[in-house]
Amino acid sequence: MIQNNWHSISFDLALKELNSNRDKGLAAAEVKTRQKQYGKNGLPEARPLSGIILFLSQFKSPLVYILLLSGVITLAMREYSESAVIFFIVVINATIGYFQERKTAEILGALKKLIKIKALVVRNGEERIVPQEDLVPGDIILLSPGDKVPADARIIESQNLRVNESVLTGEWLAVAKQNNALLVKTPIADRNSMVYMGTVTEEGKTVAVVTATGLQTEIGKLASIVRTTRDEKTPYQRKIENFSKIIAIVVLLACLIIFIGGVLSGENPFDIFLTAVSVAVAAIPEGLPIAVTLVFAFGVRELLKKKGLVRRLVASEILGSTSVICTDKTGTLTKAKMELKGIYTGDGKFLDRINQTGGEQIGLKLDSSHALALKIALLRSEAFIENFEEPMEQWVMRGRPTDKALFLAATEAGLDKEDILKEERLIGELLFDPQYKYSASLHRLPDKYVAYIMGAPEKILSMCKFADGSGTTVGFDTQHEKTLKEKYSLFASEGFRVISVAYKVIPEIDAMELSKLSLEENDKAIIYEKILDGAVFAGFITLHDPIRQSTREAMRICRQAGMKPVIITGDHKFTAKAVAKELDFNIKEENILEGKDLDEMSDVELDKIVNRIHIYARSEPRHKIRIVSAWQRKGEVVAMTGDGINDAPALKKANIGVALGSGTDVAKEASDLVLLDDNFEIIIVAIEEGRKIIDNIRKIITYLLIGGFTEVLLIGMALL
Repeated sequence: MIQNNWHSISFDLALKELNSNRDKGLAAAEVKTRQKQYGKNGLPEARPLSGIILFLSQFKSPLVYILLLSGVITLAMREYSESAVIFFIVVINATIGYFQERKTAEILGALKKLIKIKALVVRNGEERIVPQEDLVPGDIILLSPGDKVPADARIIESQNLRVNESVLTGEWLAVAKQNNALLVKTPIADRNSMVYMGTVTEEGKTVAVVTATGLQTEIGKLASIVRTTRDEKTPYQRKIENFSKIIAIVVLLACLIIFIGGVLSGENPFDIFLTAVSVAVAAIPEGLPIAVTLVFAFGVRELLKKKGLVRRLVASEILGSTSVICTDKTGTLTKAKMELKGIYTGDGKFLDRINQTGGEQIGLKLDSSHALALKIALLRSEAFIENFEEPMEQWVMRGRPTDKALFLAATEAGLDKEDILKEERLIGELLFDPQYKYSASLHRLPDKYVAYIMGAPEKILSMCKFADGSGTTVGFDTQHEKTLKEKYSLFASEGFRVISVAYKVIPEIDAMELSKLSLEENDKAIIYEKILDGAVFAGFITLHDPIRQSTREAMRICRQAGMKPVIITGDHKFTAKAVAKELDFNIKEENILEGKDLDEMSDVELDKIVNRIHIYARSEPRHKIRIVSAWQRKGEVVAMTGDGINDAPALKKANIGVALGSGTDVAKEASDLVLLDDNFEIIIVAIEEGRKIIDNIRKIITYLLIGGFTEVLLIGMALL
């Protein structure tokens, strides 16, 4: 099974290559054979450092090595009290670092949620539930809404399947899936004939054949990249190495000068040697390691109070040196959930939703045409609230993201679905299907029958002959239709998801025909479409993934502090550009680069243009690592933020990785800083704290060096 391009071959050929059967699946004996061949379907977990290893790792510093050497020398000179003080300082320094990092590991461990995933498979011709780790290539799996995909698989059959792949690709909208073969070079984000381990089915059902398990899955490959990616040394670590070398050289030169000067002055060579060694010990700032560790520890404590969890003490200093912030879009800059953006009605009125932080709700500005469009969307929404009696912030809402966003927006606007249905009784319904791209419902009013329609804009526009204008209908002419299509294209180019709503008053004879239909949905759709022809266009409804509160202000502060923010996302460039504009980026086409174009570039070519690229769209994990590396080659200190599995390799490659507390465990494990409440503003607080740490360390070094080298100068002058 060397095949890597399962998306580009037919499902029949995939079944043949995997030696599997759609109806019977694998036999029990074959499953055991393949389990021995491929191993468990899981990712290897890194063993946590033992207490001893974690403690000993605190001694990895050139300055500590110099102190230990000083302690040994003073011990050999029988200066027991002096050596005891030096060793005590080294041990205390290591102890503080040990307890701080162990505390961080314990908090991070508490954040992890260990969920045992089960998979529904077909084996020996029977459906059965098995643990995810028991799956093997060739297994036939069955997926339903809400299921987490247990392994990479090629789709055999698909019924309205939509999968949320944000943890893998960064794209926040669920992706429609089908079973047709695709081109070999199709990027992961567009491989609609595949489902991938760790992603979640939002709606529909599918039958698929497992093509890869464990480390051979796309997520497994990411885990391998993370394990092989080297941690970059922090600016502090590099500076302390250079500082230690300078200290050692200066002290040795001073001792040599004192020794030679003393001998030339007629002093006893042995006595002057002991004096020179004593001077060397006195010159070494033995208080520096513990002072620096305490500065780091206090800084980390302050960050934790503000919901920033630093996993390594020295990482708190890196943010103070950060010059470039590479950030994921979905879930980091944005909320990773759909909300209503605005409503454009048939008479050309656009209502742009005011953010709740602005103090207003959409309901305060609804006129009759906007209310009509939102009412139609509410009636066609299949979302529902499980605990309606609870306060709104505690609601548990079920349904597709689009339906939930429409239901919530209409409810905030004061519309009540149950009250509307009491006045407009539902007597017939056509559910949405990607094949005909719309849904419809038939309602009985006191004096008429009305059909409400919602679906893809191009489909709804093709069904309409009129447009609604604040209660009156006007006929469609060529110019009117052109204007609406241009408006739809504009909304789409700005990265919004657009749906369209319409209605039609139905003659009673047609209404009775529709209400009595008991056919399959596809056959019903043909009759519905015939009767609904000539509908009245009610409006476009735009939806988006809103940016997080305070993100715009955080970005402004970043720029003021001299840092360059860069957006790296798996989403489309139009969506990324729309978010960037909201965050006050000055974006032109030359400032955007897509993953497919990056693939055509060498590292040298990337280095030439990296300064002018603000947005990287349709990016895959390998692209993110290349972008971070390009900035590092320019001598920049790079922070990378993210929450998905696809962000983990870049989080580890960056000088400092910043993960969201709500992100995946893989991302948090690869990071240096975890934002416990997902607030991007914490990064700004961390940067300010990091700069305070740098300033305090400079003061400490200056103070200790002045004291140490004053002693050297006085003794040297006295001898000479």
